[in-house]
Amino acid sequence: MNLMIRDNFYPKLKNIYSDSSKTAFCLLKDQAANGYKNYSNRETLIYSSGLINLIWNRWNSFWRNYWIANVIGGIGLDKKKLLPLKLYADYSNLQVLCLMKDISNSTDVIKHKYGNSLKGGHEEITWGDAKKITNICSNLIKHSSVFGLSTMQIDKLNLIIGLLSTYKIYLDHCQQIRNTYMHLNEINIKDVLIPISSHYAFSELKNNIINILGATHIADKTPCLVNISQHMTAMIQAMK
Repeated sequence: MNLMIRDNFYPKLKNIYSDSSKTAFCLLKDQAANGYKNYSNRETLIYSSGLINLIWNRWNSFWRNYWIANVIGGIGLDKKKLLPLKLYADYSNLQVLCLMKDISNSTDVIKHKYGNSLKGGHEEITWGDAKKITNICSNLIKHSSVFGLSTMQIDKLNLIIGLLSTYKIYLDHCQQIRNTYMHLNEINIKDVLIPISSHYAFSELKNNIINILGATHIADKTPCLVNISQHMTAMIQAMK
């Protein structure tokens, strides 16, 4: 298999806020500019949920493809060929994902039976979760001799762990906001969105904490979701 790991995982969010054309999400620019006066709470919620879900799903898809390509071979972020791990070169995608799931859930010993496979997507883990990424990297490094990892492969895993120390907060925010919008209730708003509001300015919004699309990052004043996706992209760029 010659799977290519792509770094353009998220939509061109800058255009959403600067382009005057009425594409699917460009209406969001008008919402923010007009203080949501022309849009109902329902419309705002639909736009918000759709966009944050799209970003999070693409982030998860990136990491899913990343692990598959690094186990059975493919094309890396630097456009160079990735050699498969000899023990698992003949694995299918679902077998690779079963292996990586087992690695992510392991502690001292990797509990994976050779040849095991997931039955389908419903058995997959959240590949973009920062803790899962860290667990996979750490356990691969710990058992590098078992997996036959080269020094270069180990260095890449250490790089990812190091980058997470900087970017984890943005990944967590994306995941938390997405999960809240998929299961929107008073408890999640109180426990998730309100704590996050210490990083983003909501004060000028008509519907306050619910209107994540109009919120801006307190430090650099960029729209919340643009800020998050830019940091996700920066992490991927640093992995090349």
